[in-house]
Amino acid sequence: MVFGCPVICSRVSAIPEAGGDAAIYADLTAESFLAAIQLILSDDALRSEKAYLGYRQAARFTVGQCAREVLRIYQSQG
Repeated sequence: MVFGCPVICSRVSAIPEAGGDAAIYADLTAESFLAAIQLILSDDALRSEKAYLGYRQAARFTVGQCAREVLRIYQSQG
């Protein structure tokens, strides 16, 4: 996402939180990922939209933001 490349990923674990609306989601099968790849390669508008949204989504996850969140959690346990 940081480099303007549309992301195709699954919905397992915390991946949807990181990907948000910027990612294209596929089931954990080769067929599902192939369909997502074919979609992103064939749809210029979708590819551009996901690349743009990816920049915005990636900006939400900075080292500083992560450190502040970890500190907040530690302080709330105290």
